[in-house]
Amino acid sequence: MYDPDAVLWGTTAKTFAPNPTAIAEYFKDVGKRPNARVAFGEQHIRVYGDVAVNTGYYTFSDVREGKEVSVPARFTLVFRNRDGRWLIVDHHSSRVP
Repeated sequence: MYDPDAVLWGTTAKTFAPNPTAIAEYFKDVGKRPNARVAFGEQHIRVYGDVAVNTGYYTFSDVREGKEVSVPARFTLVFRNRDGRWLIVDHHSSRVP
């Protein structure tokens, strides 16, 4: 999903992930959380030639210590069409205050 040149500023990250190795490191434990989910809400998608921008919100949910936890967050995703594939080149996510 991520272009080799992508940068990720994740919802829980203290710094951004500027390369494929750092992005993989950010997501490395996702598979260890079988109850983790994301539900997308309103999104605004704009396409400008071979670049597209998606701005919106999503809600993360998970079970922690036996209780369901929800975290509303907002995002901006920038995609680039490379060889017919839309890949993420920039991903910023932050919790809703």
